Amino acid sequence: MKMKDFYNYILPYVVMNEKNIANCAMTSLTKWDDQQYITDIDMLLFSKQLLWADIVVFPFTTQPIGWDWTEDTPSVYDQIRTLNPDVRIFYTVDFNFYEINDRHPLYSYMHSPEAVEAIELNMVHADAIMVNNPELLAYLQEKVKKLKVDHDVERRLNLICMPVATHEELIYENIRVGETLEVEQAHDAHPERVEQLKKKDGVIRLGMVLTRYYEDDLRAFQKELKAAKKAMGSKLEIFIWGLDPSECDNLLTGVEYVHLRPKSIIHYHRGLHNLNFDLLFIPLKKTVYNATSENLGKWIEASIMGTPVMTIDQFPYNSVIRDGKNGFILKKKADLTSRLKKLAKKKQDLVKAGQISRRLVREMFTYDHNEETAEVLREVFSVKKYAKGE
Repeated sequence: MKMKDFYNYILPYVVMNEKNIANCAMTSLTKWDDQQYITDIDMLLFSKQLLWADIVVFPFTTQPIGWDWTEDTPSVYDQIRTLNPDVRIFYTVDFNFYEINDRHPLYSYMHSPEAVEAIELNMVHADAIMVNNPELLAYLQEKVKKLKVDHDVERRLNLICMPVATHEELIYENIRVGETLEVEQAHDAHPERVEQLKKKDGVIRLGMVLTRYYEDDLRAFQKELKAAKKAMGSKLEIFIWGLDPSECDNLLTGVEYVHLRPKSIIHYHRGLHNLNFDLLFIPLKKTVYNATSENLGKWIEASIMGTPVMTIDQFPYNSVIRDGKNGFILKKKADLTSRLKKLAKKKQDLVKAGQISRRLVREMFTYDHNEETAEVLREVFSVKKYAKGE
């Protein structure tokens, strides 16, 4: 399971159970293979749960669950509605599959006519579409209007933007378990086990948490990262967490870095804590896809550890980061070296930005410190809101 899935499919429902907002049940969990570009899911549905449920939430999938497979086989949606006529079906869209470019690992898969048609019909035959990026919500609102006409769908369709938030107590309870993190030097077959890394005076430990979906974004910063490392030498330590070492070598030719093996969600936050980055860097290209597909998860994760974030001037990060105050916004990619050199000389600016960012996240982006965030879940999953005829 990816961290994005944790915020979409696990934490909100744990919180709703905890705060008595709703009774939530999960049908199954599927292990995610970090070496695969995409893994479709096995969805186990049980009649007892479907009869009990007021709302059924489906994850993003290209399986055709919203439309009839054959003339004699009704869709999964219709079978559920036959069993429980009062149920409401929500379909989740994790990212803007329309705007994936031809260098993205999922381009061929997501741009096949079969996949696009399946996703579109899954959307328009649901009662609601759930996203966690306001720009994606606005984008899909225009798309869905046309799709409903094209597919002759009269059903009312709600578009919902779920909050992206964390649970500080839960995260730190996991960190306190105290397992060490394996750190693997690129090209080194002998991983070194470490406790929390100590910060160094005058040295910036720059971390990047990436999956294969960020290959094109990382490639776009190859020149700038190489220039920064050359200019700063031992004053800049680059860590890449998640990508395969051979992929990093291809994307960052000539850049000295430390590679960190992917960790499961069980050990992820502890690992982030132990790495103790001075700065989390999110390399992004300025594209419609990124503006409508990124959520604030990485910023929230770093901030709760007191680590500031640096990225480009693009939504959603520029909606929460104030440059030089609680993080750092690059107006131009070429500014990377000068900004890092300046911060290496004034590391107190990094500490201060991290502290401010952590306060902001605790006050506005945690379920356990901000009741308003939890109340958004109550509003989203109000059964009355989706009653027939409303």
